[in-house]
Amino acid sequence: MENLLETIPVSDTESFPVFRNLWDFFASKGNKTIFLSIGESASPMVELHLSETLGCKVHLLSETTEYQQKWNEIQAVLKTRKATEETSPFAKQALRKWVLPTSICVTSLPWSFSTIKSTVQSICTGTGVDERIDILKIDTSNNKLAESLYSILHYGYRPGILMIHWETSPDSTLETTLLAGHLQNIGYGLVAKSQNNYLYYFTDKNLYEMCSWETSEVPNPLVAKFMEMGHVKNPEKE
Repeated sequence: MENLLETIPVSDTESFPVFRNLWDFFASKGNKTIFLSIGESASPMVELHLSETLGCKVHLLSETTEYQQKWNEIQAVLKTRKATEETSPFAKQALRKWVLPTSICVTSLPWSFSTIKSTVQSICTGTGVDERIDILKIDTSNNKLAESLYSILHYGYRPGILMIHWETSPDSTLETTLLAGHLQNIGYGLVAKSQNNYLYYFTDKNLYEMCSWETSEVPNPLVAKFMEMGHVKNPEKE
């Protein structure tokens, strides 16, 4: 698996794992790949790398004008291929990538998770494709992470690649363990992680569908199903 991965530096001490053969995943979609980035990344390099590799637009969904202005500055740098003394370190990183300025799409405020479906519908209509999310990257607080992911999953979107910067480790709190566990149970396999940067791939294997949730004979039907499949004596029935 390591041969299929590479890491994109996002700071002096952190990097983000990505698939090395990303084009193989989305060759049939190419520049019509629907790539959403929610939140406020400390570095633009992952977004720029994916956009450069696939030739697709990156749709940035942020709740602050300050972050939007950072990406507006990146657009200017990509257009002129020059930086000035006033150019921020954030925007100067764009000089290392060849991305069309028009590939940077900053969603206008006001924007909220309650309007995520209409936002995605608008993006897909403008791209001329069926309603979907192909790649999703999220970098928010734990509260916003849960809100955004549950909203997206609720509307039936299943991005093929999911990239998350966890504010804290998935094992650190009840909130994060619930969310991380739910992701893997509905078919998102953890491929790699670097610090708090996690890369998931959708396998379309929903463990919740393996059992009935209408039985009262066992405390946890899924555990009971696993025990049955493994022909192991189920302690819940004792």
